[in-house]
Amino acid sequence: MKKLMMITCMMFGCAYAASAKEDVKVPTSKTSSKVENKVAALVEKRAENLSDKMVRELRLNNYQSRKVRAINLEVVAQKMAVEKEFAGNQETIDQKCKEICNMRDVALEDVLSTEQYNDYFGSRKTYDQVEKDFMAAQTANTVDAGAYTSIK
Repeated sequence: MKKLMMITCMMFGCAYAASAKEDVKVPTSKTSSKVENKVAALVEKRAENLSDKMVRELRLNNYQSRKVRAINLEVVAQKMAVEKEFAGNQETIDQKCKEICNMRDVALEDVLSTEQYNDYFGSRKTYDQVEKDFMAAQTANTVDAGAYTSIK
């Protein structure tokens, strides 16, 4: 799990480094590290939520469970990076996320049995909806928490 988190952090670091300009200094304040920690925690929670559902519904063994969790963590990190990069352009986000999901399909084909993969493939829309519902709930919780703190 630590390795996955480290890989995810490195991926985010590479993405930010590639998009940063040479003459711009990157702030290293405590606030930016808190934001990065919150994003990493959200990525992990989102992937865990999806993985838990897949483990239950597809009846995965321990090996498959670990592999699916790793795949989902990587996929969710990529999706969240796309959502952040192309915020406001839903068409591009949908296209990029579809490409990412297609890569997940290929990776899962190597992990799941034929029967499990067929069940997964038939339920992809359900799994996409699970992710959307999770993010909607997180957004609602963030808005509610913000409203609560502003009332104080």
